[in-house]
Amino acid sequence: QRVEDLFQQQFRDDPAPEDNEAALIQLIQETQSDEVRWQAAELLWTVNPSHPLNPAITLKNLGLYLNQASLALMVGLLPKADGSILILARVCPMAGQTTLPSGLMLMGTDDQNEPFFGVEARQRDQCIQFKFTADRGDRFSLQVILNGSQFSESFVV
Repeated sequence: QRVEDLFQQQFRDDPAPEDNEAALIQLIQETQSDEVRWQAAELLWTVNPSHPLNPAITLKNLGLYLNQASLALMVGLLPKADGSILILARVCPMAGQTTLPSGLMLMGTDDQNEPFFGVEARQRDQCIQFKFTADRGDRFSLQVILNGSQFSESFVV
């Protein structure tokens, strides 16, 4: 579901806040859905890039690592009310490309190097992504694999 539709659901019985930023902040703070929380945070980023509730996002150009493929790895962190961290790992094309190469893989491994997710691009995919929750101090790695080339990055939450 789109966040715009969820605004209508969320605020159906309550007067909707006049300010879109306030509505997004309320969704980020009150919704139980990680998907809705992340979508609202991405919209807040576009409305007010300097807001303190915005997710921490890093972007890495993978062209040097994957045979000059024009790809970017984005990792975003969004704190949750319970103290855990919602993490988004996303791979998207860059520099004029609109789709990912078929067979591109995004994989996550834990601190024991055990895979806990894998996503493969299909023909005409514009992005591939995976959302998961981690606790502060957790360690994980992300791998992006294309045609035998691999990029790997380790993270500590």
